[in-house]
Amino acid sequence: MRSVSTWRQRVGTLVVFCGVGMAGLLVPQAQAFYIPGGAEACGLVLGPGGSFELEADVGPCDEQPAITVISATLDLKGHTVFCEDHDADGVPNGIELWGRGARLKNGLVTGCNDGVLLAGQGKHTVENVVSQFNTGDGFHLHSPRNTLNDNTALFNADDGYHVESGNNRLNNNGSFGNSDDGYDLSEGSGKNQLIGNWAEANHDDGFDVETDSNRLSDNTATHNGAEGFDVDLGNSNVLSDNVADHNLEGFHIDTADNQVIGNNVHHNTYDGIDLEPGAHDNLVKSNTVENNGAEGIEVDVGARHNTIDHNTSLGNGSDPDDFDLEDENLNCDANTWKSNTFGTRNALCIN
Repeated sequence: MRSVSTWRQRVGTLVVFCGVGMAGLLVPQAQAFYIPGGAEACGLVLGPGGSFELEADVGPCDEQPAITVISATLDLKGHTVFCEDHDADGVPNGIELWGRGARLKNGLVTGCNDGVLLAGQGKHTVENVVSQFNTGDGFHLHSPRNTLNDNTALFNADDGYHVESGNNRLNNNGSFGNSDDGYDLSEGSGKNQLIGNWAEANHDDGFDVETDSNRLSDNTATHNGAEGFDVDLGNSNVLSDNVADHNLEGFHIDTADNQVIGNNVHHNTYDGIDLEPGAHDNLVKSNTVENNGAEGIEVDVGARHNTIDHNTSLGNGSDPDDFDLEDENLNCDANTWKSNTFGTRNALCIN
């Protein structure tokens, strides 16, 4: 690990350690050390262990990650960590969390590559951090079992939140105006839990689910450029009590054994809920699907052994070829439709 200049506040006296790697310091957990800002603070490595607070903004940073936190706590105290490219070779990551159980809170990261990278052994916590205008992801979860609460990803050039690990918990986070997905669960072991998050005006999907056994509940996807909730590769996911409105499509399912239950799906440009040819053995139950531009709930040719039960689908479709409920398989094939409320349907086997 490279040497850095590190500032340490102790018993009211500021002691400057020049050229001492932070990994070599044994920092008492109860003691908070105060870190001055400016460009000279770029490249700080904090920990392992200890508690740190910023006294001022850090940056502009180039070449190295602006701040690395190893199994320690960093309170940004409302300050900003920012990057600038001074030699046309790109910007570094903003804040990297390594080791196990690092904690980051209360500030802004902007203009870096990935705004916040969670790596190492995981079990990190990030709270009340805004990550914006980065050239990569707002938050990139490479390690497992992390918790992100009350963060916001704005106008990043890739995903707002890129999850390539498993068993993470994302609660009450926001994602707005990112150039790819709001939340991208594209790699890793799955089993992530996303509760109470929102995704708005992202260029691609609000929530892109490509891993297995995730739970998404009480989330909101609005005005995204593609699907509100896109399950294109992952199986056995539970999507319940979410809201999808004013997206290209509300829910797009092309995999197996998913449960789509109790969601509110309305005013999307095309279908409210679309089961693609690869969708089988899914349960679509107790959803309210209204005023979407094409079909309310559509089951495409090849989608089989799905159960569509006790949904309300009304007022969907902008032309006579659109229906509240549609099954494109002859005689509904192996799909089961029961106890749905609808205005229009394309086949008598739908009920």
